[in-house]
Amino acid sequence: MVMLSDDAISGKEGTVYVIAGERRVPMANVISCEADVEYNKAEVPVVGNRAMGYKDNGWSGTGTLTLYYNQSFLRDDLLDYIKNGNSHYYEIEVINDDKGSRAGRHMTVLKRVKFDSMRVAAMNIDEDSLQEELAFTFEDIEIPTRFTDLPEMAV
Repeated sequence: MVMLSDDAISGKEGTVYVIAGERRVPMANVISCEADVEYNKAEVPVVGNRAMGYKDNGWSGTGTLTLYYNQSFLRDDLLDYIKNGNSHYYEIEVINDDKGSRAGRHMTVLKRVKFDSMRVAAMNIDEDSLQEELAFTFEDIEIPTRFTDLPEMAV
């Protein structure tokens, strides 16, 4: 199979939404969003095999959302936690939608997202645009829209 260069997905084509309760907020200020799953494995020694075996026994999800520092709704939820003890979970929808690629649209929904830390104030005279990086964990995922399989091409 040969991939056409047009089928590479542009990182600029898409949208990220943060869902908080009934609010679905488009993150027009997003710079990047990455989420990864790490397998948890147990070592399984096997008689007659010199190599150590491994068995999956769980997973953990982590990610980073990098934003321009110009929205307050997540800080409002942080303040609600600080003042009232109300803890908030979120969903993050990451949609890749490069119209120039035959792979098409792809959406991943990260569920039960918890942010690890939150910037509450920022000022830097040397920066033209302030940014913040929000590390997070998540407990589940859905992929309601998948890339289209690229057709095989003769070489």
